[in-house]
This record gives sequence, C-alpha cells and structure tokens, in this order.
Amino acid sequence: MLSFYSQNRPKVHFAICPPPLPSKYGYFDAHATESAARTGLATSLDAFVVYLAYFSFLAAICKFELDTGCGKTWYKLLSREDSGVHPEWLELLEKSPIVDF
Repeated sequence: MLSFYSQNRPKVHFAICPPPLPSKYGYFDAHATESAARTGLATSLDAFVVYLAYFSFLAAICKFELDTGCGKTWYKLLSREDSGVHPEWLELLEKSPIVDF
C-alpha cells in the first residue's frame, strides 16, 4: 500500500521502513527448550502488534488521502485480483478494529 500511495502522491515522502515480519522472531523455528520456544512466541507476538500498527497506519493514509484524490481506498486496493489477498481475509480485516477509523 505504501508504494501505491507513493505513486499517487509523489510529493509526499515518508521516512518509514516496514517492520520485520513476526516470523523473523522465531515463531516458525524449532527450539531446543520450552523456555526458548516461549521466548520466540512472545517476541513474535510483540512484533505482530508493531506490524498491525504499521498496517493500520498505511490503511489510514490510503483511506483519508487517496479517497479524496482518486476514489481509491485501502479496501479497493487490496480487493484487486492481482493483490493476492484472499477475499475472506479482507472481509475479516475490514470488520476488525485495525482499520476502524
């Protein structure tokens, strides 16, 4: 969504980098001990919160900026066939508080 936003608003620049995916923190790794597994899970969950905040920010800028310019919203962007987002997942996301502004 950030690249789509940047294409439509080339004069607006964000100095942000996407956060690492929660899977980078050991969620899918095999761990030698239960303690290590719990640590990996807890760290991954913390990273998931950060990632959801990042996604919520992107949805907000697409909703409030692109809506006024060209009639596109984050939902329209992600519901395109070439986006790769499953329709059920998109529907659940739309109903979640993550994008409830």
